[in-house]
Amino acid sequence: MEAAGLKSPDLYFTKPTPEDIQKRMQATQQQPPDVAMQRLQVEAQLAAEKTRVESETARRKLEMERELKLAEIQQNGALKRYQIDAELNLKRQQSLAADEPATSRLCRREIPREHVAEATRAHLTNPNNI
Repeated sequence: MEAAGLKSPDLYFTKPTPEDIQKRMQATQQQPPDVAMQRLQVEAQLAAEKTRVESETARRKLEMERELKLAEIQQNGALKRYQIDAELNLKRQQSLAADEPATSRLCRREIPREHVAEATRAHLTNPNNI
């Protein structure tokens, strides 16, 4: 202050008493809150909540898309495995059918019951077989 050319700061500044400080603090506490400030605070809270909800919605959407894609991949894999198994079984059956000789197919032919009964009787009635 002296550099500015003022002789004594006491001429320009007062020393508040504790009572003055107390009165000023009570006065500021009793003032109604500023409506514009309240509006700004509410708008800021709403904007923050809106941003939170939008980000949560986007996160859930991405998670659902990921789960759907994973299920699709698993389903396609299962289908592909089924197709490969079916092709292998068909090739195996074709290979067995091509390799099987004609005589073995004839041997597996069912013999009529009458022929079996007749052969059994002939075997039992033959005195050489007893």
